[in-house]
Amino acid sequence: MKKVKRIIEILAHATSRTSEETRQIADVRNARAKYLLFFFIFGTLTALYAPIFAEHFRAWVNFAPNVPIPPMQWRALYGSYSPCGSMPGNDENCPADPENPLLWNSYFLRVDSSHLERLNKRRYKEYWLGTRIPANTLASARRQGATELLLGTI
Repeated sequence: MKKVKRIIEILAHATSRTSEETRQIADVRNARAKYLLFFFIFGTLTALYAPIFAEHFRAWVNFAPNVPIPPMQWRALYGSYSPCGSMPGNDENCPADPENPLLWNSYFLRVDSSHLERLNKRRYKEYWLGTRIPANTLASARRQGATELLLGTI
């Protein structure tokens, strides 16, 4: 027990401040110098990196797809269906199955004026969106190096 107490005393002494150190911390000139140094470094880094951040944020806000998919091509299907497996093509009851006509022949379009109203009525329930991308659109995307599909606001 004496060893533990001695270790605690050594740690307390090693991490404590002397009265001179306490006076130096409280000195107004030292505090002002620290603030001045902090704001100088912060201002310098801000001046250096702000234009870079602004350029990246501008690029993110103003993004536009290289190869847009026309809004009229998006089909919507509202309703509850059994969960699809990891391979939709193997499940004939899955609306995402390319062979299942439920989604692809749906009367509803994503651009319908009542799409948002239908979504609000089905709040927290599933719905399906799908489109068929023609081969020439995919070829155009490949030529431009487009590797991501942007869904936008669904």
